[in-house]
Amino acid sequence: MRLLYLVWLNAKPLRPLCDRLMLRLFNSWAAGWDAHTEGHGVDRLAALNAGLDAVDARDASPSRVVDLGCGTGAGTRMLAERYPRAWVTGVDSSPEMIAAATRNGASAGSSARFTVGRLQDVDLDDESVDLVVLLNAPPAFDEIERLLTPGGTVVIAASRGSSTAFYSGEQRLARGFRRYGVSTVAAGSAPPGEFYVGAKR
Repeated sequence: MRLLYLVWLNAKPLRPLCDRLMLRLFNSWAAGWDAHTEGHGVDRLAALNAGLDAVDARDASPSRVVDLGCGTGAGTRMLAERYPRAWVTGVDSSPEMIAAATRNGASAGSSARFTVGRLQDVDLDDESVDLVVLLNAPPAFDEIERLLTPGGTVVIAASRGSSTAFYSGEQRLARGFRRYGVSTVAAGSAPPGEFYVGAKR
């Protein structure tokens, strides 16, 4: 998966092929995804929670939250609990992952919603989201900027730090977002995980 991500990152003409391969893989992994991620022995939400603490410290109170690359929805459900007054939606390109996320959300009584969509082309209006979250997912810098309201924030978390398959370090994230008018607010770790927080100007 890391090799596939590096190809996706560095060879733009090959991205459609990489997208198809990743979609096939994630559809096939959906049924056992939660058991697989829990088997790493890591609190996969710790780095995300640390990043959200930095958001909350800015007195941000998001009313619309989107979790891009939500998988089976663990992070999305946590977001719905943390921001109970917000409209919270998880987006993933894998229909099988979204089906599992929807079942998990219903079982947990979560208010989170889930929908199939491409991370690079989300079916939401420009500047309509206060908080964009990515947990162990690759960032599409331009699409995140398009979605964010002015002053809105993005949190990117890697549960296992540099060992995470879709890992982007602080410098790369800061450089990528800077081109689209998103400034670094905070970055740090919740070992072994890491987080990055940016805000749209």
